[in-house]
Amino acid sequence: AAAAAAAEELEHTLVNAKLAHEIALDDSFDLAAATDSSAAPASDSVETQLKNVARRAFFDLLREELHASPPQLQHVPLVLAELRDGLVSLTLDRQQRLRQQIAEVFDTDLLLQQMEHGVFEFARYRDYSVDLMARLCSPARDEAVARLRTLSDEADFFREALEVMRLLRLDLANFHIQLIRPALRENAVSYEREKFNKALQSGSITLARTEEWLHLSLERATPPSLDASSSSVHSASSSSSGSTTTTTTT
Repeated sequence: AAAAAAAEELEHTLVNAKLAHEIALDDSFDLAAATDSSAAPASDSVETQLKNVARRAFFDLLREELHASPPQLQHVPLVLAELRDGLVSLTLDRQQRLRQQIAEVFDTDLLLQQMEHGVFEFARYRDYSVDLMARLCSPARDEAVARLRTLSDEADFFREALEVMRLLRLDLANFHIQLIRPALRENAVSYEREKFNKALQSGSITLARTEEWLHLSLERATPPSLDASSSSVHSASSSSSGSTTTTTTT
């Protein structure tokens, strides 16, 4: 367990350092692009296929629960909480009243009671969510947000709304990156040095292989010693003298 925790901490440290490096040096750095980079599983990989199958299965199950008579609400609270938390994550710290309003609208206990008694007004909560996302999103997402209003099936709406929410959070994160890039650029070198030294002192990484490579490179780059050169010259002279003597005798 300790080894796993150490490995996780190291990975977290390296990822943060890499992100800071990319943000500082690359003006076009984009979290969405980084998420979809070659490091991510390919769209036809087994991992991606399993995730897609599990996601479809979850929302198919959610649809069956919502359409049952009476409704089965085992997974509904999870989805409502995720939708609520997603909306809150799109707000700014100064928008406390709006956060409070979201919490009141998405009162999970109240919503479950409405569903159990068959008086849940899906269109009302769908429109509230879409209106709020439209207020908080960038113009580039207007079409995706507007499309949510056309979904009449609850499970379809929850699935698509959570995906759009993911994109909106990425947009917000990229906006924050633009704001912090100048300050990060000024402190990038000291930040990366600090993270590297911390990992080195904790023993998460070592310089053993680096030192070995430096020694090998130094040995290859060092010219032959003076003694070795003198010995070579002496041997060559002796050989030359022997040849001359033989020639003269002949």
